[in-house]
Amino acid sequence: MTTAPDGRLVFTWHDNNIDELASVIASTIEIYNHNDALVTLNDGKLTPVNMSDFHELVSKHLCGVRVVANGGKYKREFFSYTFAPTPHPGPRTAAMGLQRWSDSKEPSMKDLSEIYGSKLLKLVPKVVS
Repeated sequence: MTTAPDGRLVFTWHDNNIDELASVIASTIEIYNHNDALVTLNDGKLTPVNMSDFHELVSKHLCGVRVVANGGKYKREFFSYTFAPTPHPGPRTAAMGLQRWSDSKEPSMKDLSEIYGSKLLKLVPKVVS
């Protein structure tokens, strides 16, 4: 994988590749499974990781890249995923929020929650007590 100038690993989101994102997070971020809860190791102590902390860890270690116009030329732009909330589906019409291809360029908060809540626990090392 490519690394951004700031050291973050570049991850390309496409086609709801949640399992791939979970695998990259597990191999990139030092995070552990302690009694089915995510923790980090800080100064010899286990620190619980809540959803807000997890979002921050992912943003600190991973980013996306896009090519943008820059005064007649193009350049790479590295960005943090926002993990925006998925809107309530409502009736399945475009006017009421039917997901379009352009809406799925980034993983949603639902995707991040799924990784945090279940997928990552199976991929990270367990703490042995």
